[in-house]
Amino acid sequence: MFASIPRWLRLVVYVQVALIFAIPMGGWILQSAGEAADMQAYPPPGKMVDLGGRRIHVYCEGERGAGPLVVFNADISDQGLVWRGVQKLLGGLLRSCAIDRAGLGWSDPGPEDRSITATARELHRVLAASGEAPPYLAVGHGLGALQVLVMAREFPSEIGGFVLVDPLPPDCLKQRLEKITAKVEGDAKPAIRAKLDEILAERGPCPDGDGGSPLLSWLARIGMIRALAGSNFDATAPLPELLPVHRALKLRTQAADAILAESRTAYVGLADAREALSLLKTRRSIVLSRGRMGNYFKDQDFLEQQAEPSTLAFERAQLRYLHESQKAMLPRAQEASFRIATESGHYIPITQPELIAEAITEVAASGNAATASPPPNPTSTPAAAGHGAAIPKP
Repeated sequence: MFASIPRWLRLVVYVQVALIFAIPMGGWILQSAGEAADMQAYPPPGKMVDLGGRRIHVYCEGERGAGPLVVFNADISDQGLVWRGVQKLLGGLLRSCAIDRAGLGWSDPGPEDRSITATARELHRVLAASGEAPPYLAVGHGLGALQVLVMAREFPSEIGGFVLVDPLPPDCLKQRLEKITAKVEGDAKPAIRAKLDEILAERGPCPDGDGGSPLLSWLARIGMIRALAGSNFDATAPLPELLPVHRALKLRTQAADAILAESRTAYVGLADAREALSLLKTRRSIVLSRGRMGNYFKDQDFLEQQAEPSTLAFERAQLRYLHESQKAMLPRAQEASFRIATESGHYIPITQPELIAEAITEVAASGNAATASPPPNPTSTPAAAGHGAAIPKP
C-alpha cells in the first residue's frame, strides 16, 4: 500500500507528523525553562504562608502600630502586585498586606472552587496562618470587593472598615444587563437589547462565572502565550519598575490555570455578597468608582473616537449603572463616602493609587476601624481637584 505512495510525499507526511509532536514539545521545554529562569530572577518578596501543603504568598509593608492591618484583595485574575503603588503611598502610616490568591502571583495552585464564599474563607485562613492579627481594614477591587465583604460576614468581629474600589455590584447577569439597558440613550437601545437577550439565552440569568476555555491553559503550557506576548502585554503593572516581574508572573502556566478556575466560578456566592452589604451599616466604609469608561484611562478616548455607536451607548449606560449601583451599596448615612475617581477607568489602583491611600487613612482614622460598633456620622471629604469627587446626595 505504502509502496505506491511517492517517496517525496511520504517524507512530507513524516515531517508533518514529527512537527505536530515536536512543536508543542519544544514549546513546553522553552516554557518550563522560561518559568524556572523567571522564578530564579524574581523570588517571592513576601512570606509564603502554609495552608496544609500548599503555600500562599503574602506581601506586607509597614510596622504594626495602633491602627488596623490593611488587607488588600485584587480583582478577578489579578495578583497582589497590583496594590504595590498603594502600599508605597501608605508608607509608615499603616501596616498593609496584599495577598496573592491561589495560583496567582507567587502562590501555589489551589482548589477548583474559586467561588466568592470559598475565596473569602481562604483569605481568612491565610491571614490567620500568617500571624497577622485583626482588626483588619479590608480593601477589595472589583470582584475582590465582594470577597472581602463575605469574609467580613463570616468573621464580623475581625473587620472594622472597608474601602471598596470600583466594586462589582452583586447583581445576577440578567439584573445587571436589564439595568444597563434601561439607561441606554438614543436609537441604539433596540439593537443593544436584542444582543443582550442573545447573551442571556446563551448563558442564563445568573451564570456561575464568565466561562473560559481550556485553550488558554494549553497555549500557556506549550509556550505560545510567552512567544506571542510583547514586553508590555498586560497593562496592570502598578509601577514601571515592576513590569518585568509582573510579566513573568502573568506568563506562568499556573496563572493561566488560576485565571480559568476563577472565571468559571466567579459569581457563585452573589447571594452571600448581597447579605454582607448590611455590614456597611456598622463599619466605616468608602466606595471609589471609576470616572471613565473601560478598564484604563485611554479606553474612553478609544471608545469615543473609534467605537460603534451601539458600543459607545452601552459603555456610557454601563458607567451610569455602576455609579448608581455602587452608591446604593452604601447606607444612606454614608452616601457622602461614595467618590468618583475622575481620571480612572476600572483600574484605579494603577491610575490613581493616591485616592485609595487617602480613603484608607480616612477610614483608619475614623476611630472605629478596629471595632464592629456603629461608625460616626461621616462627612464628605472632597478629593483633590482633578482627581476625585464626591457625589452629592439626591
